[in-house]
Amino acid sequence: MHAVHRARRKKPKRIKIENQLYTIANIYGPNNDDSQFFKQFGENLLDLNGDNIILAGDFNLVLEVEKDKQGGNSSTHNNALQELNNIIQNLDLGDIWRDLNPEIKRFTWRRRKPNIQCRLDFFLISTCLYSDVVKTEINPGYKTDHSIITLSLTTQANTRGPGLWKLSTSFLADINFVNEVKKVIKDTIDQYKEDKNVDDSLLWEMIKMIIRESSIKYGTRKKKTSKNETNTA
Repeated sequence: MHAVHRARRKKPKRIKIENQLYTIANIYGPNNDDSQFFKQFGENLLDLNGDNIILAGDFNLVLEVEKDKQGGNSSTHNNALQELNNIIQNLDLGDIWRDLNPEIKRFTWRRRKPNIQCRLDFFLISTCLYSDVVKTEINPGYKTDHSIITLSLTTQANTRGPGLWKLSTSFLADINFVNEVKKVIKDTIDQYKEDKNVDDSLLWEMIKMIIRESSIKYGTRKKKTSKNETNTA
C-alpha cells in the first residue's frame, strides 16, 4: 500500500499484502470547485503506475449528475470533476459501485432544507482489481449526514494477470483512437475473411480480443505521454 495525504508531497511508502502492492488514498475533497487540488493529487499518483490503486472518501462532487444527484442545482464542481476524470483515465480507474449498479440511484449525503441528495462518497479502484471485488455497499451512517461506503476485496497470494478489462469511454472522443480501432477491425476482417475455419462468431470474438489489446497499448502510450507532459510542465 501507499499512504497518500492531502497536504503532503513526499513519496508514498510501499506496503505489501500477500506479495501484492496496493496504493490506498483517503480523500476529503474541497467544498469549492478547486481543480488544483485534484490536479496536484493526480500528479502524485502518476508515479504509482502498475500498482493496485484504491481511492476512497468524500470527493465533494458527483461523477454523474443525472444518477448521483437529486435536488438543488443540476450541476457539480465541473473544473474539479474534469481533473478527477483525468486521474480516472490516466490510471485506468473505475467507479466500482456504479459499474456494479449502473441504473440504481443511491446517495451518501443529504440535506433537508432545501432537500438535496448526492453520492459524494465512493471508491475509485484500478480496473485490474474488479475481479477481486467481493462486494461494495452503501450503508446508513450514525449521527452523520453521510452514509458509510464499504468495499470488500479478496487478496491472492499468487501473481495474477490484469483481471477484468474495461474500455475507457473517453477514448471514443479521441479521433486517433477511433481511427486505430477502425483499422484493427478492417485488418482483422481482411486477414480471416477467406479462412473457412473462422465463422462469424469466432471472427467477432477475435476482433474484440484484438481491439482489447490495441486499446490497452493505446492507453499505456497515452498515460506515458501525460506523465511526460506533467514532468516537463
